[in-house]
Amino acid sequence: MGLHARLPDATQTDFASSAGFVGFLFGCFGAVLRIAGALGLEGTATTGFWWVMLLAGLTLMGLAASLTGELRLWGAVVSISGALGWVSLLTDPAFSGVLVPMRPVHVTFAAAFCLSWVVWGAVLMVPRENR
Repeated sequence: MGLHARLPDATQTDFASSAGFVGFLFGCFGAVLRIAGALGLEGTATTGFWWVMLLAGLTLMGLAASLTGELRLWGAVVSISGALGWVSLLTDPAFSGVLVPMRPVHVTFAAAFCLSWVVWGAVLMVPRENR
């Protein structure tokens, strides 16, 4: 949400604006599916589908940010975070769409993915005038 809040000010192309908005919607939809699953509404969220939506949203947000002038670095960081998430998901033996089940790779990339969220999430909380 923090990155999406910064996109309208910096977006230079219609594609970046659209990709940012669609990415935001995908990410929010993935989060809502996960919350529904956590509340026991298993019929609303198939295992792993919420991850696909969340990572697709993250990837689109990274792409949108990388197409803008002042957010290019943010776009790269968010895109790297998305790539870490995709590798983690696609190597997770518990994911139904797993490509190559490799638990050690999954755990390593999952840890890096979580750490990347902490880092860029903390930096997004810094007021604009301080950066």
